Amino acid sequence: VCAPVCLCCSSPQSKQQSMIMSIFVTVGTTSFDRLVEAVCCEYFARQAKDAGFETITVQYGRGAEPCFPGEEEEGESSSVMMAGVQYNKYRFKSSLEEDMKAASFIISHAGAGSIMEGLSLEKRMLVVINADLMDNHQCELAYALQKRKHLICSESPEKLCSNDLWRDIQDFQPVKFQDIRWAYVAKTVDEAMNFVPRGCHMD
Repeated sequence: VCAPVCLCCSSPQSKQQSMIMSIFVTVGTTSFDRLVEAVCCEYFARQAKDAGFETITVQYGRGAEPCFPGEEEEGESSSVMMAGVQYNKYRFKSSLEEDMKAASFIISHAGAGSIMEGLSLEKRMLVVINADLMDNHQCELAYALQKRKHLICSESPEKLCSNDLWRDIQDFQPVKFQDIRWAYVAKTVDEAMNFVPRGCHMD
């Protein structure tokens, strides 16, 4: 059984916020059904509630629309209460910046655009690797940024309930990401190629 920690209390931003604590989950323009399913279950909702969060917004992209227990109407955009947490969901918006800015914590796929946007907003981030993708460098980029202490990585959505992962989140103090130029991103990926083992397993 997971032992959730109070992320809102451990976050430096919490000292400046008295508003509702929220999680924003994004898969960008792609699909990542395993991640969406992992955060849209009652067990995850209970963990989020115990950690101090009151709302979770899920942007599910091109994937299957998540269905919540007790949801009366289906639609690409809707909201529902689950385990004491207000869930909001939608497929796409013209910009995710507003939701990212409003979030206390971001859970993202490993797309470079989503990662860079979150880091540029100085958000605490958990990046989840999609191991089903072939011939991509998402894991190299994510693990390189984790090595530099800019974010935390999870090697699969199923790890989101891991005691070790929640402990890492509690202890994590991110290093500010000051350079979002793509040249730096490319350099980061190049460096990652030298230390990330084949198959994107963690060190």
